[in-house]
Amino acid sequence: MLYKDASVMLKVGGGLSRPVAVLRGIRQGCPLSGMLYSLAIEPLLCKLRKTLQGITVEKPIKLVAYADDVRDDDVTIFIKNERDVSVLMETLKMYENVSTARVNWGKCEGFFCGQSKNPPVLPGGVKWSKDGFKCLGVYLGTETFKTKNWEGMGVKMCSRLSLPYAYHRNPGEGILNEEEEEENFPDLPVSARVEEEPQEESILTFKTPEIHGFKEASKKSLYLNCVKVAHQSVLKNCRETKWTEKRTADLQWRIIHWAVATNRHVAHIDPTVEKKCPFCDLEESIDHLFLYCSRLRGVFQTLKTWIEELGEEFNDTVFIYGLKYKVSEKRRIGIINFLIAETKMAIWVTRKRMIKEDALVDPERMLRGFVTSRIRAEFVFFLID
Repeated sequence: MLYKDASVMLKVGGGLSRPVAVLRGIRQGCPLSGMLYSLAIEPLLCKLRKTLQGITVEKPIKLVAYADDVRDDDVTIFIKNERDVSVLMETLKMYENVSTARVNWGKCEGFFCGQSKNPPVLPGGVKWSKDGFKCLGVYLGTETFKTKNWEGMGVKMCSRLSLPYAYHRNPGEGILNEEEEEENFPDLPVSARVEEEPQEESILTFKTPEIHGFKEASKKSLYLNCVKVAHQSVLKNCRETKWTEKRTADLQWRIIHWAVATNRHVAHIDPTVEKKCPFCDLEESIDHLFLYCSRLRGVFQTLKTWIEELGEEFNDTVFIYGLKYKVSEKRRIGIINFLIAETKMAIWVTRKRMIKEDALVDPERMLRGFVTSRIRAEFVFFLID
């Protein structure tokens, strides 16, 4: 249901493409990724558990499987003899015919840890290794092979910590400590190359973000100033403004995926937190927080009036999922979805203030403030002297 009628748009050169229907696959980093992969591969694992002999180390071991929501999908299978290889191939062929999935033999490795001189022949051209193999980024095997886990670790740690001095490492040598030779990056001054000095209120002002030297400047500040310089002829008549942050889009994604930490969920982790809503005595679920709490009557009445004036019927489904994009009605639908997103943000922000500051703020009042601020920002940005 989360991906029903879902679509994506490509952003190229500042413009958006037409919506493209998402008929397969899921978003990168989606919490559903690991769970869906586990459901899809479980029939194969059940079949292998029943048919493989595996090896015995205190107790029988046949396979180990791991899946997360980012990049690692790993299955380690323990084979005892040629029979296990035949069973594995038959099971994989059956699973491939049903699921259309395929094994990437080029990414498979074999580690032989027995005493036999004639190990089983592996499928897909996979060769046996007597030193070890890599599983989930970790080198496993002989003591010598496992030392690969620490190769370059010192350099990586120093890079992550962004130390103000450089470490050097030559083949066969250790890492120089901080008392040895230190190399500093030269202090280069940085300034924007502009055709004429921008006005005080111009968006081209280089006071924000301010940069002095290349060494101290952040990547973001350098990027923003480069964009201003590259587009100075277009932006010279535009006044400076602060655009609305992308918090509303993040909140919308969290609501759709039930990734909002309500009191009902937090109470399972922290016993000191009650499941009750901070505004009433009912249990705080996601539905209650964004739809059914009694404090939302005023803000929903205002939102309903606005949406109906724009020619759309207001209901719970429209509020949670928004309206489907249409090119012919992109302006009207864009305004409606903007109002819905700002309403959710007003509900969420007032709830956070109540919990952290014990401050009771009307979500309807905050919504009107959000919309007013956006209108003013749009007006100032497009106002040309």
